[in-house]
Amino acid sequence: IVATGPQTNVAALLAAHPELKEKIARISLMGGGIATGNWTPAAEFNILVDPEAAKIVFESGVPITMAGLDVTVSADAKTFTDAASIPSWAADAMQWAADKGIVKGDELGNALPNASASRAEVAAILMRLAAVPAAAETPAA
Repeated sequence: IVATGPQTNVAALLAAHPELKEKIARISLMGGGIATGNWTPAAEFNILVDPEAAKIVFESGVPITMAGLDVTVSADAKTFTDAASIPSWAADAMQWAADKGIVKGDELGNALPNASASRAEVAAILMRLAAVPAAAETPAA
């Protein structure tokens, strides 16, 4: 099973037909993340909108391959879907920031170079620039 959205339907299948679990070789899903979220500073949309379903899937016992937000966003500014809208005077800076993981594309692969940044987005960018781990990454004392 390859799930690229919230885990609602996969969880419903597992709940309605538990006998099928042994026939599912693997669930590959796009969801979660390590450093930041795309819906809140710490939450990724596919997990945030149905955490109960995600719990069912992750605890199902079926092998899971998870591609988090961190590996689904672009690291090359030229591959953003809206790369042509990056002004020429900013192209080198955008590429540098993408290479360093400071500026990432949105969930659709857009750089959105002309969009306004919220305070949360600016804070996330500054945190990445300073290489400060997010609270979710900080080991418990």
